Amino acid sequence: MSAEEPKNQMFNLNDGQFCHVLPDRLVIYPKMQILEMPQPRDGANVALQILYGSLSVIPGAMTVVFFIVGFYPLAAMTLLTSMAATVAFMRGNKYSATNCIMRDSIVDMKYRRVNFGFDYFEVRYRGKNQKEYLRRISIYDSDEIAAKAVNLMISEGLLKPEELSAGSAATK
Repeated sequence: MSAEEPKNQMFNLNDGQFCHVLPDRLVIYPKMQILEMPQPRDGANVALQILYGSLSVIPGAMTVVFFIVGFYPLAAMTLLTSMAATVAFMRGNKYSATNCIMRDSIVDMKYRRVNFGFDYFEVRYRGKNQKEYLRRISIYDSDEIAAKAVNLMISEGLLKPEELSAGSAATK
């Protein structure tokens, strides 16, 4: 690596991508080497929100029809589908889908240890319109990679060591 080349440190994510910690930004990219730098983008994943909204409204209407006709088991199934999609829609509005977060826009970062599921960083940052967004960065399911990710974020000054819990990956 040459002296002019920026220091690129990274760790694996749960979806097979990589989180690259660059001097000026965090980049989530599907390859180990960044070929094309993604641009920051604010807001939720619009396609998923449309899908969840549709899966919330259409089964909700079908529930009413099935209840009127008397197909109660189908009414119960479509009601559960509609409720699950509504919850997914509400949660989806809370998080951003950006693959690039500028470091100077990061307000704070928290490490969340999860019993069942993937540990993740919750990054709060300000978008172009000065509105605050959340971005979840889920770490690959390995104590070694989680410890590497936590130590990297601490060494880069993005995560405060006092915010780690006693059972976190970095303290094991």
